[in-house]
Amino acid sequence: MGQIALDRPQCDDRLRAVAFSVQNSLRSSAYFDGLAGTVKASCRSDDDIGHALGDPQEASTRQALDFLAGRSCTPIASGPSVTGQSLKESVRKLVSPHRPSTIQREVPGSF
Repeated sequence: MGQIALDRPQCDDRLRAVAFSVQNSLRSSAYFDGLAGTVKASCRSDDDIGHALGDPQEASTRQALDFLAGRSCTPIASGPSVTGQSLKESVRKLVSPHRPSTIQREVPGSF
């Protein structure tokens, strides 16, 4: 999906209109409900905000590396994969600046 932004000069509203949809080489673009029912070769992993994306210990990267190495994995199922307990554990490990600005202190995760 692609969007265009339409600003209203009289206020700070911005309308984002859907402008296009992207298809793959098989002319499929039915990814609006996720890839679980579409991609056959998929591996499930939990959200891992405790490691940087690309870190071999990060859950998604670790699953991808295991898949490429020929190890078995659990296919992606519909619905969120984050459990309440794993999310609570990950939140404790969030990276934050040593001297956060006001916005960084008030809106965790902003940089």
